[in-house]
Amino acid sequence: MQQSRLNTWLSFGSASPSKVAQFSVGVNIDGLMEDATRPGRPRTARAALNVQEIVRITLEETPKGATHWSTCTLAAHLGTNATAVARIWRAHGLT
Repeated sequence: MQQSRLNTWLSFGSASPSKVAQFSVGVNIDGLMEDATRPGRPRTARAALNVQEIVRITLEETPKGATHWSTCTLAAHLGTNATAVARIWRAHGLT
């Protein structure tokens, strides 16, 4: 791919070819289309158990005095945070 077309495709514009050069060093076009691995701590077996527990409780139990769980009530019940519950629900199509 020509440099100007690559600039346009990546929305860098023609004013910053150095950004494109820095970005594309060692990466071909096929590499741009694939998702790269992300840094960070790998998931643990404990996290997998937490996911199973959150999904199980969501589907099989209801909180006292309510008809369904909210992210906050389930998080408080399990001692985790609401963001983790929301992420797990979204990943399992429970939202």
